[in-house]
Amino acid sequence: MITWKLPDLDSSNSDYERNESLQEEKTQMADESLITAIKIVSEIRRANQFNVYFRKNQMVQRFGNVTRPYLTFGLHLGWTIQGSIGSDNKIDACYLSPHLQIATRLE
Repeated sequence: MITWKLPDLDSSNSDYERNESLQEEKTQMADESLITAIKIVSEIRRANQFNVYFRKNQMVQRFGNVTRPYLTFGLHLGWTIQGSIGSDNKIDACYLSPHLQIATRLE
């Protein structure tokens, strides 16, 4: 999972041009996210280095005649709450949101 912090639109502020600029920035980031996902999938499909790996007997026995990795993405714009879970040695980020669940379902 990858998350981005997008700029907040200020609904109480009457500065229309600033809010319009922030909205354009959010749209650009969403567009670039989609383009990045498409590029990742296309580069993985073009990579021939995986062919040797997926022809190994262990891989064929476990996954069948899979000839390339299968990637999926779920992109969604929404809010989330970020929290930290872990110990003194390791900390992981945890995200909670109904929007996150939508992205997971899309994926």
